[in-house]
Amino acid sequence: MEEALETFERAIELDPTYARAYVGRARAHWFLDEYDLAKADFDKAIELDPNDPTAYHWRGAYYRIELDEFNKAILDFDKSIQLEPDNPEFWYERGRTYHSLEQSARALLDFDEAIDLSGHYSESATPLVWYYTYRAWTLRELGFYEREIKDWSTIIDNLPDDDTAYVFRGIAYKTIGEHDKADDDFAKACKLDSGNCDSPHYKSSKQK
Repeated sequence: MEEALETFERAIELDPTYARAYVGRARAHWFLDEYDLAKADFDKAIELDPNDPTAYHWRGAYYRIELDEFNKAILDFDKSIQLEPDNPEFWYERGRTYHSLEQSARALLDFDEAIDLSGHYSESATPLVWYYTYRAWTLRELGFYEREIKDWSTIIDNLPDDDTAYVFRGIAYKTIGEHDKADDDFAKACKLDSGNCDSPHYKSSKQK
């Protein structure tokens, strides 16, 4: 990452108005735990090009992940979505932020949009599995267990060795009283990762 930092610094030396170079250098500073320098570069990038959605996206992520400044993050994700509404990752990141704020209904709307858009947008860096994972967790919080099960099933269809998806689908099945299906999922998860077998979930879900 230090080499990347040097590359972006050279780019800035050659063209001090190149906003994307500041975004790149900010991300390098962030990776190196140089938080004040990262924030300053994100701000500079936006000052130079206030119509670059990428700069708002990354500064929003920085606010959310490092500073827990969720309301500032929302404002940046709002701007990134306004500038590039077809990018599913921007909707996903805002959904993550609403989820952190325990605004599950608003988070769900953003996760829905991210998944809807992901079918025809090829540049998103976030694996689609995370869209479904966070939507499934949000659906559970809202009590939409049938929809939650569908999302875990989608993940399992694409990643059949994902033991975590079996665990959470099993919990959802147990919640709605489908104990046999829950037991099957817990057994499958245990088989995939024996380290999980001591969890209470792997005991018969029929036990009270």
